[in-house]
Amino acid sequence: MKTCALSPSTATCGIDRTRPVSDQSARSDSSPRLGLALALALCVVLAGCGGSTDEPLAAEPAPSSPGAAEIGFDTVFPAGVFSAPAAPLELSVTAASASAVSQEIGPEGGQLIATAPDGTTYTLEVPLGALPVPVTLTATPLTDVAGLPFDVQPQHRIGVALTPSGMTFAKPISLTIKPAATLPDAGVATLGYRGAGHDAGVELAIQSGGTLQLSIEHFSGYVATWPIREADWRTLARQRLEAKEAVIRHVMAIWLGLRRQAILAGADPSLFPSEVEFARSMLKQYVAEVLAPRIQAIGNGCRESETALSYWFSYWQQVQVLGVADDPDFFVTINGRTSTSVLEMPESLLPTTVANCFREDYEHCVARSDFFGLYRRLFTFERVLELLGREMEPAWVTLMIGYMQRCGHWDLEIATRSTNLVGEGITVTGNLRRTVKLAWRLGNGQGIAAIYSAKITGTAQPTLELASATSGDCFITFGLASVETPAEASLRSLEWEYPDVQGTPDWAATAYPSGLEIVLHPGSVRTTMNVDCPQPDGKRDIKQIPFGFDAEILTFPLVQAGHAVEDDDPDVSAPAIRFAKGWEFPSLNPFRAHLTPPEATASVGGLVSLSARIEMDLRHAPE
Repeated sequence: MKTCALSPSTATCGIDRTRPVSDQSARSDSSPRLGLALALALCVVLAGCGGSTDEPLAAEPAPSSPGAAEIGFDTVFPAGVFSAPAAPLELSVTAASASAVSQEIGPEGGQLIATAPDGTTYTLEVPLGALPVPVTLTATPLTDVAGLPFDVQPQHRIGVALTPSGMTFAKPISLTIKPAATLPDAGVATLGYRGAGHDAGVELAIQSGGTLQLSIEHFSGYVATWPIREADWRTLARQRLEAKEAVIRHVMAIWLGLRRQAILAGADPSLFPSEVEFARSMLKQYVAEVLAPRIQAIGNGCRESETALSYWFSYWQQVQVLGVADDPDFFVTINGRTSTSVLEMPESLLPTTVANCFREDYEHCVARSDFFGLYRRLFTFERVLELLGREMEPAWVTLMIGYMQRCGHWDLEIATRSTNLVGEGITVTGNLRRTVKLAWRLGNGQGIAAIYSAKITGTAQPTLELASATSGDCFITFGLASVETPAEASLRSLEWEYPDVQGTPDWAATAYPSGLEIVLHPGSVRTTMNVDCPQPDGKRDIKQIPFGFDAEILTFPLVQAGHAVEDDDPDVSAPAIRFAKGWEFPSLNPFRAHLTPPEATASVGGLVSLSARIEMDLRHAPE
């Protein structure tokens, strides 16, 4: 067992070098803890926990270097670093598309490994429970990174783009970078960026055994570059990110990188500000200029509420990482109420966030028909509560149920035409129509469990609009039709794509539907076919033949033609078929989806020839 101390005034961080870093960072605790990965990164980066000696790096005497004492908060970072306008760093990245690797990973977790053309490997470890549903993840290595704000571009510039861009995880996942080139002991910078290279900022990484390991909570791009000089660190320190909650991580990573590099270059560690002094310089300013104003603005809407919540977590995360969580100087007082930990958040923060975001998501659902955005909101909020060690309050669940019940209504118009060529030259054609009123219905269980097990289903009585038949010289008519089985339908999924413009105020309005799945049992009707054929003796011989426009007459040729697939949805009677391809979306406001596959034909035993056409039109009909 090896241990390392950040400083005499902070708690010792123990690291068992007989176990992988990933195993240690995954330990559980009886109380919620934020920033465990960052805490481990601080211990390794700041105290140099990679040597063979039991003494921390800070305890080893080293000759001072000129200017070492000047590495303090005020001399590295420009004034107003938290409040000044953004000056984002835009990178230009070149992707090795041929080296991209995709893999579907679900709630059980998994691993994805991508190898760049130069041999660098990028390993994603997704833990159990990080994803609520299976998602296809893609890692695309980068062959070059341009746009770094240095006079001389570093020799090594590697990275990886992770998609779907912007996707968040219920638990942090790890990204391990093993460069093909040897990593130096100092002078390595890791940066994260959004989208195609936007708003890049420095990220903390654990450097150990020739690898870099980052703990990430959302997908974007990540870059590693070296060698980085002290002047380069100071240049990075003057970049102002657009996302204020990311500024604090950027500032912290810059300061730690500069400090570590100077110590490895021979500077006396005692000449640097202590962790507490650094925290006082950084965090107090952050509270005054960022956190407090954001919390006071939560009543303005969901965006403001979410931003305040994110800043709240970010502050306490860094307080914990810097070892000052028990120092009263870092308690937060807002509107006369003092909070001593992340759990003691301002009284109105969570309820206001729920009210604002649930309401706005409902309004977005009505306007844009993105019903499943309500589910995304619920899952995200559950994650926040999990970090806080809290459960969803019954009143919040009831509020979401009400919004889902009001927005979760669709009209599914279904028109079908089937033609049967029966033996003895009889051709029978029937047109049926149904309007299924689909509605979101609570599932089994109590509270939020009933939401996650809910279904979107509906039924309708099929109507025989037209029935006709021909058979040589025979005259054929049909009697009154009656419903034998009702039509049933289930809206299995409705997928939306969000362009990578989440930094813009109207990013949600740019979403567009990309996929739809409907499971259908078309229903059936029974009637009587009256066949009047002339006889040789001139007499009339009218035969009454029971006839049904059955579900199988429609579903069989559609499946045979590949327009649909058989499905065993327990909420839809057999035979049920699923339509998942060929949907068009001619209108978004109001929402409309349309499906008209080509006519399908099939034969049964050489005796019966079937052809079928189906047309479906789905319209959102919220209350």
